[in-house]
Amino acid sequence: MEPSVRLPIESVGLIFNYLVDKARARRVLFVLSTDFVTGDEYSSKANTGHATVQEGISKGWHGLDIGPESVNQLEDMIAGSKTILCGATTITAGYETAEIVSKYGIAYKFSYVSKGSGSSLGLLMGKELPGVAALSTK
Repeated sequence: MEPSVRLPIESVGLIFNYLVDKARARRVLFVLSTDFVTGDEYSSKANTGHATVQEGISKGWHGLDIGPESVNQLEDMIAGSKTILCGATTITAGYETAEIVSKYGIAYKFSYVSKGSGSSLGLLMGKELPGVAALSTK
């Protein structure tokens, strides 16, 4: 299955740089895959291969998943995590990010779109939010 939305490559670069800069400014660890499982089509019947960031993905092939080196790199990090978002939940938080996904018509692909990144991140980190606390019965 082909992706239904493709962002222009210059937009991908801008979004990536924005996210990396924001993560650095907040001292958030931003982890990227170092290798990938590749396939010659988006299908369970695809011929599969392997590629690294340095090699790049061959023309006509697609990145399908993280590769074994990336899995090993992430195992300890995942084991030590307090909160893990996994599966079908997709979240975007922050005013600028919400504007970008809206502009490109892909907001419907997210389970939750928040323009308030501070509150969203606080909730994910287990912090008590004043509005939620006021509604809660103790």
